[in-house]
Amino acid sequence: MTQQEIKAIQQEVALLKKEFQKYQEMFEADGQMTNMEAQQLYGLKLVIRQIEQKLRNPDAPVRVPVAPDKHLDHMMDPSSTPVKKKRPLQLPPNRKGNAMTKDFYDGKVGVKYGIAVFTNQPGNGGDADAFEFRAASNPVDVGHAFIGLAKLNKDGSKVMKTIGFYTTGAILPPFVTTWPGELRFDPQKIADVRATKLITHEQFFNALLYIEQNGSNTYDINHYNCAHFSIGVANAAGWKINPAPSFWFLGLGISPGGTGEELVKRHEGKRRKKPNPSSSSSSK
Repeated sequence: MTQQEIKAIQQEVALLKKEFQKYQEMFEADGQMTNMEAQQLYGLKLVIRQIEQKLRNPDAPVRVPVAPDKHLDHMMDPSSTPVKKKRPLQLPPNRKGNAMTKDFYDGKVGVKYGIAVFTNQPGNGGDADAFEFRAASNPVDVGHAFIGLAKLNKDGSKVMKTIGFYTTGAILPPFVTTWPGELRFDPQKIADVRATKLITHEQFFNALLYIEQNGSNTYDINHYNCAHFSIGVANAAGWKINPAPSFWFLGLGISPGGTGEELVKRHEGKRRKKPNPSSSSSSK
């Protein structure tokens, strides 16, 4: 993007800000601003801010997706980090699970079980920011946290899943902070930070039970978001993760950014290698 192009866009943004201020004053003057009007104004303001941030850093590197299943597969390799303590081998519990967990109830004896917590931190990652402003299609990037589970069977077969908790509607704090939640598979999500842990048969199926019992909870950005879910699954497996809460627009809660930093500091979490900006630009 040339300096002339940047200057032209800055002029357009300045006009847009004037229009925004005019309509905000009109809505406030009649004293009858609806929730929908407030959300629309709020969304427009965020778009303006993210455009300004992009103009300040037009050459920010693009992140390259890394499939989390690769890390789960390595953890389940029989030759990597074998279980030190011998335990009696067991079949899965006699229950069916749900759409996310049913494949783990395969009637096969497991010899190795693992859990992973992945975080996609806001923006380019690398810090505990609760949010950053990005592209117009996603003006506020809050990141994402999700869980990975893997089971190695005695016959050599593996079952691996990456699972995340999502809102089914648009969250626009402070106006809209809750929405019905749902579980989705997350096999291709970017993971800025990952932490893995081998667990026992009992801990593994305790984690599955937590997923089955909490997958339809209400999504609440302050009290039960994707990071709360991921940490809840880990806690059910005996892995205590306790990140500090993060602040956002008139709210407070656990965030993917803060969770990622907690994993790095206290749980041997590994950061994703950043792409080389020079090599990425030369390949365009």
